[in-house]
Amino acid sequence: MIYKSITRGPVLTIVPHISHWCSLNLLSFAMLIDTVDKDDHVVGVIEKDAALAAGVNFRVVHVFVFNEKGQLLIQQIPQGKRHGGMWGSSIAGYVYSGESYEQAAHRRLNQELAINTPQRTIHAPLPLILKTTMKEGAADKFIALFATRISSLPAPNSLEVAAIDWIDIDAIERFTETGLRQFTPTFLHLIKAFKTTSEVTP
Repeated sequence: MIYKSITRGPVLTIVPHISHWCSLNLLSFAMLIDTVDKDDHVVGVIEKDAALAAGVNFRVVHVFVFNEKGQLLIQQIPQGKRHGGMWGSSIAGYVYSGESYEQAAHRRLNQELAINTPQRTIHAPLPLILKTTMKEGAADKFIALFATRISSLPAPNSLEVAAIDWIDIDAIERFTETGLRQFTPTFLHLIKAFKTTSEVTP
Protein backbone atom coordinates (compact mmCIF):
# COMPACT_ATOMS: atom_id res chain seq x y z
CA MET A 1 0.00 0.00 0.00
CA ILE A 2 1.08 3.57 -0.62
CA TYR A 3 0.04 4.89 2.79
CA LYS A 4 1.96 3.48 5.73
CA SER A 5 2.02 5.90 8.67
CA ILE A 6 -0.82 6.68 11.07
CA THR A 7 -1.31 10.20 12.40
CA ARG A 8 -1.43 10.19 16.19
CA GLY A 9 -1.02 13.92 16.77
CA PRO A 10 -3.72 16.18 18.21
CA VAL A 11 -6.75 17.17 16.21
CA LEU A 12 -6.72 20.81 15.17
CA THR A 13 -9.88 22.47 16.47
CA ILE A 14 -10.92 25.60 14.65
CA VAL A 15 -11.31 28.87 16.56
CA PRO A 16 -14.10 31.08 15.16
CA HIS A 17 -12.97 34.04 13.10
CA ILE A 18 -14.44 36.44 10.55
CA SER A 19 -15.05 34.75 7.22
CA HIS A 20 -13.67 36.48 4.15
CA TRP A 21 -14.55 33.86 1.58
CA CYS A 22 -18.15 34.64 0.69
CA SER A 23 -19.80 37.68 -0.84
CA LEU A 24 -23.49 38.52 -0.70
CA ASN A 25 -23.82 37.72 -4.39
CA LEU A 26 -22.29 34.28 -3.88
CA LEU A 27 -24.60 33.58 -0.95
CA SER A 28 -27.61 34.48 -3.06
CA PHE A 29 -26.47 32.38 -6.01
CA ALA A 30 -25.70 29.47 -3.71
CA MET A 31 -29.36 28.84 -3.03
CA LEU A 32 -29.89 27.15 -6.42
CA ILE A 33 -28.60 23.78 -7.62
CA ASP A 34 -29.29 21.83 -10.78
CA THR A 35 -31.50 18.75 -10.77
CA VAL A 36 -30.39 15.95 -13.07
CA ASP A 37 -31.77 12.80 -14.70
CA LYS A 38 -30.48 9.24 -14.29
CA ASP A 39 -27.62 10.01 -16.69
CA ASP A 40 -26.53 13.20 -14.86
CA HIS A 41 -28.01 15.55 -17.47
CA VAL A 42 -29.45 18.81 -16.14
CA VAL A 43 -33.25 18.87 -16.22
CA GLY A 44 -34.15 21.65 -13.78
CA VAL A 45 -33.22 23.91 -10.90
CA ILE A 46 -34.17 23.79 -7.21
CA GLU A 47 -33.22 25.50 -3.96
CA LYS A 48 -30.50 23.36 -2.42
CA ASP A 49 -32.23 23.11 0.96
CA ALA A 50 -35.32 21.65 -0.73
CA ALA A 51 -33.56 19.00 -2.82
CA LEU A 52 -33.56 16.13 -0.32
CA ALA A 53 -37.20 16.57 0.66
CA ALA A 54 -38.21 16.80 -3.01
CA GLY A 55 -36.44 13.54 -3.82
CA VAL A 56 -34.79 14.94 -6.95
CA ASN A 57 -31.40 13.82 -8.28
CA PHE A 58 -28.59 16.31 -7.67
CA ARG A 59 -24.82 16.81 -7.82
CA VAL A 60 -22.14 17.16 -5.15
CA VAL A 61 -18.38 17.40 -5.20
CA HIS A 62 -15.75 16.06 -2.80
CA VAL A 63 -11.98 16.62 -2.72
CA PHE A 64 -9.40 14.49 -0.95
CA VAL A 65 -6.48 16.70 0.12
CA PHE A 66 -3.20 14.92 0.89
CA ASN A 67 -0.03 16.21 2.52
CA GLU A 68 3.49 15.34 1.42
CA LYS A 69 3.46 12.27 3.71
CA GLY A 70 0.46 10.85 1.85
CA GLN A 71 -1.91 11.48 4.75
CA LEU A 72 -5.50 12.49 4.06
CA LEU A 73 -7.04 15.63 5.52
CA ILE A 74 -10.43 14.95 7.09
CA GLN A 75 -12.78 17.50 8.56
CA GLN A 76 -15.38 17.40 11.30
CA ILE A 77 -18.75 18.84 10.35
CA PRO A 78 -20.01 21.62 12.66
CA GLN A 79 -23.00 20.98 14.91
CA GLY A 80 -26.20 22.29 13.38
CA LYS A 81 -25.32 21.05 9.92
CA ARG A 82 -26.40 17.74 8.43
CA HIS A 83 -24.22 14.98 9.94
CA GLY A 84 -22.95 17.50 12.51
CA GLY A 85 -20.15 16.07 14.66
CA MET A 86 -19.23 13.40 12.12
CA TRP A 87 -16.03 13.35 10.06
CA GLY A 88 -15.85 13.43 6.30
CA SER A 89 -13.91 14.39 3.20
CA SER A 90 -11.36 17.20 3.13
CA ILE A 91 -14.04 19.32 1.48
CA ALA A 92 -17.52 18.62 0.18
CA GLY A 93 -20.44 20.61 -1.13
CA TYR A 94 -23.25 21.01 -3.61
CA VAL A 95 -22.53 21.87 -7.23
CA TYR A 96 -24.34 25.15 -7.87
CA SER A 97 -26.64 25.69 -10.82
CA GLY A 98 -24.63 26.30 -13.98
CA GLU A 99 -21.38 25.25 -12.30
CA SER A 100 -19.16 22.33 -13.34
CA TYR A 101 -17.94 19.73 -10.87
CA GLU A 102 -14.39 21.09 -11.16
CA GLN A 103 -15.49 24.68 -10.60
CA ALA A 104 -17.35 23.58 -7.48
CA ALA A 105 -14.25 21.73 -6.24
CA HIS A 106 -12.08 24.84 -6.55
CA ARG A 107 -14.75 27.01 -4.92
CA ARG A 108 -15.16 24.74 -1.92
CA LEU A 109 -11.40 24.37 -1.45
CA ASN A 110 -11.21 28.13 -1.16
CA GLN A 111 -14.32 28.56 0.99
CA GLU A 112 -13.60 25.76 3.45
CA LEU A 113 -9.79 25.61 3.64
CA ALA A 114 -8.55 28.83 1.97
CA ILE A 115 -6.73 26.74 -0.62
CA ASN A 116 -6.63 28.31 -4.05
CA THR A 117 -4.51 27.95 -7.16
CA PRO A 118 -3.45 31.62 -7.62
CA GLN A 119 -1.72 31.53 -4.25
CA ARG A 120 0.05 28.35 -5.40
CA THR A 121 -0.95 26.42 -2.29
CA ILE A 122 -2.04 23.60 -4.59
CA HIS A 123 1.18 22.32 -6.14
CA ALA A 124 -0.39 19.52 -8.15
CA PRO A 125 -3.30 19.39 -10.62
CA LEU A 126 -6.82 18.73 -9.41
CA PRO A 127 -7.60 15.51 -11.26
CA LEU A 128 -10.99 13.84 -11.27
CA ILE A 129 -10.38 10.52 -9.53
CA LEU A 130 -13.82 8.99 -9.92
CA LYS A 131 -17.55 9.60 -10.28
CA THR A 132 -20.11 7.56 -8.41
CA THR A 133 -23.69 7.67 -7.21
CA MET A 134 -25.44 6.79 -3.99
CA LYS A 135 -28.99 6.97 -2.73
CA GLU A 136 -30.20 9.86 -0.59
CA GLY A 137 -33.76 8.86 0.21
CA ALA A 138 -35.60 8.72 -3.10
CA ALA A 139 -32.89 10.70 -4.89
CA ASP A 140 -29.71 9.68 -6.65
CA LYS A 141 -26.75 11.78 -5.53
CA PHE A 142 -24.08 12.13 -8.22
CA ILE A 143 -20.64 12.54 -6.64
CA ALA A 144 -17.43 13.66 -8.32
CA LEU A 145 -14.24 13.02 -6.32
CA PHE A 146 -11.13 15.07 -7.01
CA ALA A 147 -7.77 14.87 -5.25
CA THR A 148 -4.78 17.12 -4.72
CA ARG A 149 -1.67 17.45 -2.61
CA ILE A 150 -0.57 20.51 -0.62
CA SER A 151 2.64 21.47 1.13
CA SER A 152 1.33 24.40 3.19
CA LEU A 153 -1.10 24.35 6.09
CA PRO A 154 -4.76 24.99 5.25
CA ALA A 155 -6.69 27.76 7.00
CA PRO A 156 -10.10 26.26 7.81
CA ASN A 157 -13.17 28.48 7.80
CA SER A 158 -14.83 28.04 11.20
CA LEU A 159 -18.28 28.59 9.69
CA GLU A 160 -17.80 25.48 7.54
CA VAL A 161 -15.35 23.29 9.48
CA ALA A 162 -15.39 22.33 13.17
CA ALA A 163 -11.99 20.60 13.21
CA ILE A 164 -9.43 18.99 10.90
CA ASP A 165 -7.02 16.09 11.22
CA TRP A 166 -4.52 14.25 9.02
CA ILE A 167 -4.92 10.47 8.96
CA ASP A 168 -3.67 7.45 7.08
CA ILE A 169 -6.30 6.03 4.74
CA ASP A 170 -5.67 2.52 6.02
CA ALA A 171 -6.62 3.69 9.55
CA ILE A 172 -10.18 4.63 8.57
CA GLU A 173 -11.51 1.08 8.81
CA ARG A 174 -9.96 0.68 12.26
CA PHE A 175 -11.42 4.00 13.44
CA THR A 176 -14.85 2.92 12.20
CA GLU A 177 -14.72 -0.52 13.82
CA THR A 178 -13.56 0.80 17.19
CA GLY A 179 -15.84 3.82 17.20
CA LEU A 180 -12.93 6.22 17.59
CA ARG A 181 -14.40 8.30 14.78
CA GLN A 182 -17.83 8.48 13.20
CA PHE A 183 -17.68 9.09 9.46
CA THR A 184 -20.43 10.23 7.10
CA PRO A 185 -21.99 7.58 4.84
CA THR A 186 -20.83 9.47 1.74
CA PHE A 187 -17.22 9.58 2.94
CA LEU A 188 -17.17 5.83 3.63
CA HIS A 189 -18.74 5.21 0.22
CA LEU A 190 -16.00 7.28 -1.43
CA ILE A 191 -13.19 5.65 0.55
CA LYS A 192 -14.34 2.22 -0.59
CA ALA A 193 -14.49 3.37 -4.23
CA PHE A 194 -11.18 5.24 -3.94
CA LYS A 195 -9.29 2.23 -2.62
CA THR A 196 -10.45 0.12 -5.56
CA THR A 197 -9.55 2.76 -8.15
CA SER A 198 -6.37 2.09 -10.09
CA GLU A 199 -5.05 5.63 -9.64
CA VAL A 200 -5.08 6.32 -5.92
CA THR A 201 -2.71 9.26 -5.61
CA PRO A 202 -3.20 12.88 -6.68
